[in-house]
Formats: sequence, structure tokens, C-alpha cells
Amino acid sequence: MSFMNIRSLKNNKLITDSAYYYVGKIIPGLVGLFSVPVFIRLFGNAVYGEYSLLISTVLLSGTFLSGWISQTYIRFYTQKNDKVLYTFFTYKILMLCNIIFIPIMFVGLILFKYSWQFSLLLTVVFFFLTVFSFLSEEKRAKLKSKNIVLADTVRALSYILSILMFYFLFSDNSKIALIILFSGNLIGYFTGSLILKSKFFGISNIVSIFKHQVSKPVFKEMLNYGLPIALWMITAYLLNISDRYIIKYYLNFENVGVYSAVYDVFYKFMTFAFMPLLMAFQPLIIKFYNEGNFEKVKRYYRYTILLLLLVFICLIIPVMLFKEIIVVNFLNINEKNAVKLILPIFIGSFIWNLSMFVHKPLELKQKTKLMFYGVLGAFIINFTGNIVFIPKFGIVAAAYTTLAGTLFYLLFVIFNVRKN
Repeated sequence: MSFMNIRSLKNNKLITDSAYYYVGKIIPGLVGLFSVPVFIRLFGNAVYGEYSLLISTVLLSGTFLSGWISQTYIRFYTQKNDKVLYTFFTYKILMLCNIIFIPIMFVGLILFKYSWQFSLLLTVVFFFLTVFSFLSEEKRAKLKSKNIVLADTVRALSYILSILMFYFLFSDNSKIALIILFSGNLIGYFTGSLILKSKFFGISNIVSIFKHQVSKPVFKEMLNYGLPIALWMITAYLLNISDRYIIKYYLNFENVGVYSAVYDVFYKFMTFAFMPLLMAFQPLIIKFYNEGNFEKVKRYYRYTILLLLLVFICLIIPVMLFKEIIVVNFLNINEKNAVKLILPIFIGSFIWNLSMFVHKPLELKQKTKLMFYGVLGAFIINFTGNIVFIPKFGIVAAAYTTLAGTLFYLLFVIFNVRKN
């Protein structure tokens, strides 16, 4: 793409929304980055390891329950004539899924020996997480980037400030560390949801949601498109977190904490670097695709790949120069293997973010089964590698098996995008 072509895109919607998302991600991004070393200093590696496993499980469940609904909504929203009715249909499906899943989650936590009070707290966190996630995607489908930016900023600030407040309020905080951490999540997702759509929780709106009958053709459309997406999303999430469960099985929460700290910092860092572009790109390219404007689809696709590669090149050099400072001084971790985690985790997180963009043509053409087969192959490589190598080589092996899995998925989608 020529310099003049890039310059001509200065004032387009992709640039405008990307700018909003980048500015809006500054506070949530900083909170995400600095919360990891703060939590390790306040609560220790072992507590952070257990928290990491639990929040990963909640996010995994939320991804499975609401992710496919959100992605289906984004994909088909611009095609619908009665967009208000379609939105109410989607609300109802989201609420019904919560009603079915929350009791199952509560019983599961009780079976794992957590108290009923803590189990209740996690299920409430789960509910508001799914609501916040969907409402964010609803605003994104409507190209309302300012609303998302404000809500995510409020969510992040509410989350970290409430955790710090509870920590200093309760003198014996070590015994209720997990309650403090998840209470912060609850407050964050609740306040964020209120910013996105306060009337969502109004009695009249709840009555309207359950009053509307879900259209059978709409529900069938959501199942046909959404179920493969749901399977893809849960497998993709397992690709990124299953190693933590295996580390806990073979090692301990201390090792989970060290691995999770390094992984979370770089994953959140790369998300901050790349996600604004992806968030701005997806609803626009879907809009152009639905309108049959395939020239614009191709142009935005190539332009965004170029930007992602440029950002990666700019970031990898300082990361490698300061990797020991990041681990020892920033994260306060003295584990000798922690520094060895940085290169594979950093490259793997870039490949994963790039893959989320590269596979968009398959998503647009509703080739979601192909996407699922690809991520399933990546997960099998990762899971098998973890089982074989973590007992022998420890947490470093987990970083390289994740890198291998993400590389497989990128190559798989490149091959199938070119083929289709």
C-alpha cells in the first residue's frame, strides 16, 4: 500500500474508532498491567495463582455463554430490518442462558469445597461479566466507540480502587484475599454495565425482555452460526489457560502464580497494543461485507495487517532489552525461569492477536467450523505438549507449547483463507 493510500485513510472510521479505543484503553491497560505486580506484592504468588485459576474459569465460562451470542449479534445486526426487536431477542437468549448456567456453576464450586458465600459471589460476578461483555459488543455493533471507552475505563478504575479499599479496610485481609479480589471484579463489571446501559436492569426492561417471544428463524440462525463460534471460543480460551491447570496438577499454586503473572502482563500488554485496531476493524468490515463492498473489505484487511506488523516490530526490541527488569523489578519475581518465559509468551501473544485478525474472512463467510477445527488442532498440540514436557522442564515448557499451538493456528487460517 502506498504512502498516499495510507494518508487517504486518515479521516476514515477505522482511524477514528482506533484512536478512541487506544485512548480509552490507556486506563484499563495500565490497570491490567500494574494490577499483576500489585496483587503479587499484596497477596503473594500462591494467592495470585489460585485467583488466576478461578478468574480464568469464570472468564472461560462467560466466553462460552455470552461470546457466541455477542459474535452472532455483531455478524447479523446490520442485516436486520427490525433492529430493536432483534436486540430484545438476543437479550432474552442471554438471560435464559444465565438462568440455566448459574445454578450449575454454583453447585460445581460447592463440590470443589468453596463456601456457599464465596460460590454465590463468583456466580454474581459471572452474571455481570456476561452482561457487561454483551452490552459492550452491542455498542460496538452500533459503532458507538465512545460509550465502550467510558464504560471500560469506569470498570477498570472501580475494579482496582475497590480492591485497594477493601485491602486497607480489613486488617486480617490475608484470609479473605480471594473475596477481596472477586468483590473488586463484581463492582467493576456492575458499574461498567450501568454506564453502558443503566436501563437494562430496570424492571420495565426486564419485563419487556421476557415478554418478547424469540423468533425460531432467528434462534436457528444464532445456533447455526453461534454454536461453532462457541466451541471455537471455549477451545481458544483453553489454548491460552489450560497450561495453568496442568502446572497446578504437576507443581503448585506458587508456580501457577509466577507463570500467570508473566503471561498476564504480556497478554494484557499485547491486547492493549492490538485490540483497539481489531475492535474498530470488525464492525466496519462486517458492515462493508454485508453491503457487498468487497474492495473496501480487502483494503482495510491489508492495511490493518501492515499496522499490526509495524507495532510488533516497534515493541519486540525494548521488551527483549528490558526483560530482566520487567521480571525482577516490575513483577517482583525472583524465580530464575521467569525471564525465560518472556520471549515465547511475547511472540505467542502477538501471533494469537494476529490470528484473530487473519481469520476474519473465514468468519465473514461463516466458515466457523473450519475455525474450530484449526483451534482444536492448536489446543491438542498445546495440551499434549504440556502433559509431556511440564513434568520434565517446568513452567518454561508451557510457554513454548502455547507458542507452538498459536503458530499452528495462524498457519492453518492463512492456508484456509487463501484456499477459500
